[in-house]
Amino acid sequence: MSNPLLITSDVELDRGIRIPDMSISSGEIFWLECENHLCADVFASFMLSLLKIKKGDATLSGLNIDLHKDHSVISYLNLNWSIYVDDVQKLVKYMAYSGEHKFSSAMNEFKRILEGLGSAYILDMKLSEMTPATKRITSTSISLALPSLIILLEEPFLDIDETGSAFMKKELDNIIADGSSIIIMSESAPPSYMNKAKLSCWVTQ
Repeated sequence: MSNPLLITSDVELDRGIRIPDMSISSGEIFWLECENHLCADVFASFMLSLLKIKKGDATLSGLNIDLHKDHSVISYLNLNWSIYVDDVQKLVKYMAYSGEHKFSSAMNEFKRILEGLGSAYILDMKLSEMTPATKRITSTSISLALPSLIILLEEPFLDIDETGSAFMKKELDNIIADGSSIIIMSESAPPSYMNKAKLSCWVTQ
């Protein structure tokens, strides 16, 4: 196992929220057990430096997480956050350019992943037409289509059938084989993971 990409130690955010101590290396699938989806939002916001650390230490790729400005290090998308486009392909283009990725490569990967999940129909949908399940599949697929050191996924195995689940597991295995790390934020254990931590926070559904 290589040197850790993400290390957290005694981290506390506002309102007394504590981030569990973690040491995540490249090529690892890590399960962060979250009480609910709002806890996952808190952790994603912490990773993206949207929530400031009151005390404790957190480093990402050797740099203090609050100072990290390289958006290509983390791949994450939450369609419940403010998104100013309604077209799926324009969204892929926006996410690719914001992370300094090539749009054509990202779109090809996005299409391949959707097909593997049996969800190719999403390509022709508007975001405003999507159900929560479709939004989750879209978010997961776009996040996986953008090569990054760390990929954050919320409930990637939810709302997909057995064939899609097998494809997802193989896809995650291929990604970590290339050296990326994946953090799965979910209430229940995913089919595969190496280490885990639990995040309990003040937010409730």
